[in-house]
Amino acid sequence: SFPEALWKSISELGVLGLATPGGEGGALELVAALEPLGEAAFPGPLLAASFAAQLTRDDERAAIARGARVASVGAHGLFPFAERAELFFEVDGERVYRVEPDSRPERISMLGGEHWGRMRCRRVAEIAEPALAFALHDLALAALHASLGIALVRATAEHARVRKQFGRALGD
Repeated sequence: SFPEALWKSISELGVLGLATPGGEGGALELVAALEPLGEAAFPGPLLAASFAAQLTRDDERAAIARGARVASVGAHGLFPFAERAELFFEVDGERVYRVEPDSRPERISMLGGEHWGRMRCRRVAEIAEPALAFALHDLALAALHASLGIALVRATAEHARVRKQFGRALGD
């Protein structure tokens, strides 16, 4: 299910409002905030929030930053956290469209345990200038993945240090 309590906590810390037009901080602060969240494998649409905040009106952007509205960014009718999201954006190559669902999402369980949804959507508007949203998304994705990778290397090293096979530690 959607991590409501965690989502509320990071919104109260200001993470969802970082690097947004009129918001606090910039790309550097966004990366600094996302690194520990990536290391902890934070569950939730962090990337979608950052992406959508670049593409929405001021009132919607403020609601995203407060954690009051959840955005989902997907393609071909498949959207993460679709059951909880209220704002939907469809990516088609380098183009981005604001979409509205025409059906309730069909729940699809992913390997990581989160639920995505498949649904029919209609395009409401094409986003004129999505380049900054794509750039911040890629930067945020890199921060999350790099910090998660570091956490995996630490866990693997610790496992090799303490795991014994044939009477010897694997790391020997």
